[in-house]
Amino acid sequence: MNAWSEQFKTRNFDLLEQLTTEAERLEWRTLGLSSDILSQENGAILFTTTVPPLILDPTGSVVEWLKKALKSKVVEVIDQADANFQSILEIAIRFGKSLIVEVSDSVDPVVVPLLRRDLIKNGTRVQVEMGDKLVDYHAPFTLYLTTRNSSIVLHPQTAALVNVVSFTATRAGLANQLLSLVIECKLPEVERRRKELLQEQQELKMKLTELEDSLLTELANSQGNLLENNELRESLNRTKASSEVAERNLEEARRVKETLDKDQAVFVVLANKCCSVYFALQSLPKLNALYRFSLGTFVGIYRRAVENLARDDHVKDQLQKFCAVAFYQVIHYVYAHVNRSIFKRDRLTCLLQLIKFVRPELIKDLEWNFLVSSATLSSSLTRAPSLTIPKWINPTLHSNISALSSIIPDMLNLLQLEDQSVWKAFLTHPQCETVFPVTVKVTPFQQVLVIKAFRPDRLMSGLAVFVAKSLKLADLSTDTSLKAAWEDSSAEIPILIVTSAGADPTLELQELGKFAKVSVLQIAMGLNEVDKAVQSIQQAAQTGSWLCLSNLHLVPAFFQRALKEIKEVKAPPTFRLWLTTESADAVPVLLLETALKIVYEAPPGVKQNIQRTMKESTDQMKLHVGSAPSVQRTLLTLLWFHAVLQERRNYVPRGWTKSYEFNTADLRAAMRYIGQYGKASSGALEEYIRGLLEDVVYGGRVDTPSDVRILASYVKSFFTAKEDAENGNYIFGKAPPALKSAAEFSDSVAALPETDQPDMLGLPANIDGSHQRSESVRVFHDLSALQRVSLLESDDVVTSWMESVERLKEASAALKKRVDKSVPETSTSTQGPLESFFRQEVAFATDLIWLIDSELTSLAEHKSWDTLTGKLLESGRSVFAHETPESWLNVWNGPTTDPLFYLQTLGSLLQSCRKNVDGARTSSRASSFDVRELFHPELLMGALRHLAARESKVPIEQLELRNEWSLERLKNVSYAVSLTGIHLEGAVFDGSALTECLYDSPTSALAPTCYVGWVASSKDDLNKQKAGRSWVDLPVFRDSSRDVAAFSLTVPCDGDPSRWIRLAAAFILLT
Repeated sequence: MNAWSEQFKTRNFDLLEQLTTEAERLEWRTLGLSSDILSQENGAILFTTTVPPLILDPTGSVVEWLKKALKSKVVEVIDQADANFQSILEIAIRFGKSLIVEVSDSVDPVVVPLLRRDLIKNGTRVQVEMGDKLVDYHAPFTLYLTTRNSSIVLHPQTAALVNVVSFTATRAGLANQLLSLVIECKLPEVERRRKELLQEQQELKMKLTELEDSLLTELANSQGNLLENNELRESLNRTKASSEVAERNLEEARRVKETLDKDQAVFVVLANKCCSVYFALQSLPKLNALYRFSLGTFVGIYRRAVENLARDDHVKDQLQKFCAVAFYQVIHYVYAHVNRSIFKRDRLTCLLQLIKFVRPELIKDLEWNFLVSSATLSSSLTRAPSLTIPKWINPTLHSNISALSSIIPDMLNLLQLEDQSVWKAFLTHPQCETVFPVTVKVTPFQQVLVIKAFRPDRLMSGLAVFVAKSLKLADLSTDTSLKAAWEDSSAEIPILIVTSAGADPTLELQELGKFAKVSVLQIAMGLNEVDKAVQSIQQAAQTGSWLCLSNLHLVPAFFQRALKEIKEVKAPPTFRLWLTTESADAVPVLLLETALKIVYEAPPGVKQNIQRTMKESTDQMKLHVGSAPSVQRTLLTLLWFHAVLQERRNYVPRGWTKSYEFNTADLRAAMRYIGQYGKASSGALEEYIRGLLEDVVYGGRVDTPSDVRILASYVKSFFTAKEDAENGNYIFGKAPPALKSAAEFSDSVAALPETDQPDMLGLPANIDGSHQRSESVRVFHDLSALQRVSLLESDDVVTSWMESVERLKEASAALKKRVDKSVPETSTSTQGPLESFFRQEVAFATDLIWLIDSELTSLAEHKSWDTLTGKLLESGRSVFAHETPESWLNVWNGPTTDPLFYLQTLGSLLQSCRKNVDGARTSSRASSFDVRELFHPELLMGALRHLAARESKVPIEQLELRNEWSLERLKNVSYAVSLTGIHLEGAVFDGSALTECLYDSPTSALAPTCYVGWVASSKDDLNKQKAGRSWVDLPVFRDSSRDVAAFSLTVPCDGDPSRWIRLAAAFILLT
């Protein structure tokens, strides 16, 4: 509109003034329409549009206003899901009513002919086809579609037929609403007077408008000479006097209101800051669709927070202090409500997003980008100034420090790195975030960046401290129990419980019902239970009891039915409707926004796991109480075994390479089989159980060789001979539970610590640091995704995207120039296996570079998202998101978080492979290879095998791989190579034997050089060389995600080799 005004040289053009009159707008406000400009413009659109409107009304207030504004017409409101919807629609069409149709997630196809205005003229009659019949169409009929789902997605054909009118909250409108609420709570008399003045102003404006209209009417209807019309002259004088009085009163009201507004200015700041809290919540559905919260819910929380604070005598007469405290009280109330609705893994992500919205002064954009970008440490090196880093700092930290210096000016002096004593405690303390040097004057957020650079193993803890201080939270824990949710709920709002794997709220709900002294009916939903569930809702609403409908993910269509039933029932205050589902994907948006949501996750820790399982399995345990002692002991051992397997999932990919769904069904199946076998056989129970658990019950879920080994090790360690079990040899913790009876076992479990120590799960002592590293990467990835989605919705999305494409195109073009300088070809017949292997690596990299450059060239030719399709569209989105496109990763699974870093790594590996080609061509024997510089390190073993067969003249099938950690041990092998650059996780290895990690051991450490060769020696010879000590085969994974195992290496160890398997010790090629 501004562009048009400028083009046509029209000043002060106001479209709203052209579409409506002041009197109409004043009347709309009187009837309940908000006074903000967006609402007024939307009101004008609704009464002037010729296209059926679709009103986005999250609060439902617009429908009430529209019913009043259409008072001159026959208005009817109907829910599209109503069973009589089509009949009521036909009647409205036939009698020319105004029909307001409430829509949920989609528009019923029966309405589409009306939207298209497919009218049929049959003589003097006008008809419209509704389904299989024609309905007479009466011209005054008006259709209004309305929905509370602000994110509704329409079919493209339907979207073209409606005029979308959005009444979603704006910052200005919400700020006025929050301002009114806080003044009403703190200064009720002032707010009452302010509202009276607003009402007076509106009435006076309407009176002036009426006087103007009256004056114009009299002038228009007057006859004869105006100067001789005494009656008209007297009427004009009366009108003028009334107008002057109204003007004076209006001016007086305006001055009083301005005075009141000045006195209330302190509340304006509070209202604006709390607006940011709401809009931070509105960004969370981009992370998970479950995290939706309605405006009504937020306003209710805001009202409760300021009302409670207004009764606090400490801030009774101190408005500045009241507003300062109220802001954080609102945050605390919002966090307590939202926290129960968010998965534990996402809570820190959501809190950081909240801080970015409500405390932007704490975080600079450059510092934020440095934190969330996992590739920043590498990509920042090109921008970092030249630094002289003190020698006492570990060389592995130099790149991080250089990157940090690119965003913190004068970093070396600011951090006082020249003084080692300042940082000694910080670098060695197990909780370094609590001992940050007090003499180092940096901001709290910069402290987090320092932790990322120096102690990434404590980054999640450092972020938690920063979040708690920034939001003035005592800690990040809140009461997420069903009891707390019940106390915050009401009969009108359903309680939606989203369960995670292995968690069942039914027992806790039954106990809560006993505490509340109400009966609880639980129905496991299925297709045959829908009618029963509807009747049960109606009956429970009449009696005021509780109803729990579980497993609603099995009948997703019932969610809409449940919403309709809840809306219609009139229930006493004690009534509650509990809904449980394993997935929120099918839950309607309206239910997600209005319901009180609970994410029900199993509490962490072996202790809580066993106690919860014992409650759930009480009946099945009783069946075997009188069984043989061996059966009872095995059942109790099974409980512990099951808990350990489940709790190791918290440490993926170290505990397991993936999160297997070990659940209660597995436990119950194993218990049933154990009970049956114990009664029917007197044979070796342990042997039977090992096979059952390892190959069927739990082993059926495990699908990677390394995890199969871990499971087998656990099965063997837990289910040992009787005398070993009684000595507690199956357990890794320091306090094995007693197995003589269920009562003693329960007492022993109760004495366990609330927080698991790594040895209780058979994990290394430094697992927490490794876990915090992987979790921080995930959190930053999620935060980056939220940031990218926001950018996609901005106006400069195309510019940002093209800049990303051009930057990558420059990098790929530079790689192409290096590819042109190809390795000189040699005859295939003269190439040895190693030279052939490295040439294949070079060819592989060359083909990948050409593929990437071709794709980037295609992307650069498109100047808009609209012209991208298929895989090119997916790649374009990935590039914009600073993620490596799937089409690249399908060829080579390199770095995933930054396409520029992917190209840099690709170029580096290409250069290394070229050097290896030269080395293999000029020498028949290779001395050393850095496996991190290979695209396919697993194929290197095959090349070495062919070379060994050629050198030793031994058939290839008679060769077996042998590795040693000293070249002396392979001195008699005709061909051997050394492998460098391999890192070890889960253990410490100095070349002689594996040792366990300490709590402060690095997450991974560079392993000694490994010497590998293919030998033809028999197993007897090999065992003879390795006699006198234990050895264990450890897998070699491509990277720390442990998705792909390249090969395995044998490592000397002391004691039981299976201990290192349970510790998940493994070699990593790319750290």
